[in-house]
Amino acid sequence: MTSPVLKCQASPQFIAKVQEIEDRCNTWAENLALAGFTHDTAVWGSLTQLVDLIEQQVGKFGHGSQQQREAMINLGRAGALLLNTLRGTNLAVKEPLLRWTSELRRASNQAVLLAHNCETFISCFTMWHKNRYAVEVLSDASLRFSVPVSLMDRRIQAYQQGRRVSNWPSTQDNPFEKAFVDNPDVNHLLLRLRKRVELQGALAMSYPDDGELLSLLRNIHDAKLRADFRRNPLLDLGGYKLEDFRRFFAVLTSLCAVHEYLCDDWFKRCGRYPFETAVMVKPLSEWTHLIAGLCDVPESQVRLMIADLTFGAIKPLDIYIHPFVPSLDDETLFLVPHFILNSRAEENILRVCSYARPDYYRPIANAKELEMRQRIKNDAPPGYTVVGPLKLPDPKLPDIDIVIMDGKSSVILIGELKWLRKVTRAIEHLNRDVELDEGFDNLETSVNS
Repeated sequence: MTSPVLKCQASPQFIAKVQEIEDRCNTWAENLALAGFTHDTAVWGSLTQLVDLIEQQVGKFGHGSQQQREAMINLGRAGALLLNTLRGTNLAVKEPLLRWTSELRRASNQAVLLAHNCETFISCFTMWHKNRYAVEVLSDASLRFSVPVSLMDRRIQAYQQGRRVSNWPSTQDNPFEKAFVDNPDVNHLLLRLRKRVELQGALAMSYPDDGELLSLLRNIHDAKLRADFRRNPLLDLGGYKLEDFRRFFAVLTSLCAVHEYLCDDWFKRCGRYPFETAVMVKPLSEWTHLIAGLCDVPESQVRLMIADLTFGAIKPLDIYIHPFVPSLDDETLFLVPHFILNSRAEENILRVCSYARPDYYRPIANAKELEMRQRIKNDAPPGYTVVGPLKLPDPKLPDIDIVIMDGKSSVILIGELKWLRKVTRAIEHLNRDVELDEGFDNLETSVNS
């Protein structure tokens, strides 16, 4: 066993040893038991296993718990890695058998856990190659990664992992427990719908769509999304506006909320979770027609929004970002409702837009500085003066983004505004750090001039 060492400080022999283990990690998908199933069955089984693992966390720690959130973050990324691997694997093509057999469950569990381990290794090895993580060799098959001793690095990592001060106020990225909408009218309609649930076997159930219930939930969720969305609702995302997407997502959230509620209710009444129903499975045409009819958005736009949220539209990142998973013929879409109900919808669709239609996204990103400055001006206490941007006499010098003046204490704060979008991959941490360092450099240059 060796002491932790950065790659830039390691010997060639040490680097070769680490590389040998990394190469072994890259073979994680070889000999997957899921390869013995058809493509659509393997995809459906993987998604069902994600539901199983999420529900295990709910059973142990409660709905909306920190443990559930952490599990879903990890499973969202691991699931994306697994689904992308299955898409590139030559699996059998025939009518799928969507039955939660013991064989499929074992194979899916193996695949998901392997993908989770591989996703962890990908993050660690990325940071090792960029000299951000140190590593020590524990054995011929084991490594231990660690953050070099730096108080700031440890503070940042702790914050990103959700280690906050006790009783810290809830934030959008660290919400308290979420529960189904508690509304007398909703409860009445749910009770009516519960009576119409039909069992389709030991692990399956069915129920009709209740337009009255879904319309009521749509209005409730749309009001919540109005408060959560921070950007101009008239922003053009390339084929539809942000407000169109909000209405679309309010309907999608309502569909998923009803489905998850009924699955949980069935489990509480029967003692078995309906795993063969847990993943929502509908033809693309049915998804489109159902959502369009409830959100008052043309079917052509709804189809485009579904396409933007479908796995494969952009490079695979996270199931949170592309929750719809297509069948091999693209005619059917699978959906895990849990990810929709815990999604940061506005942030995710803007991320999709940045990849799929960068010409539309660029003006949105450029407008962020103006929005940030205006928000600071609106929230500044009396006695504070907020101005900016200011151009310096020398055109070679950077602009000063914002100046906050406190006349009472004769203090001036010179600031640099940066919009550091939330990361989804390890490499993005490095890119955000570069942007932050650039901001500090600009500040230093502005002040010294």
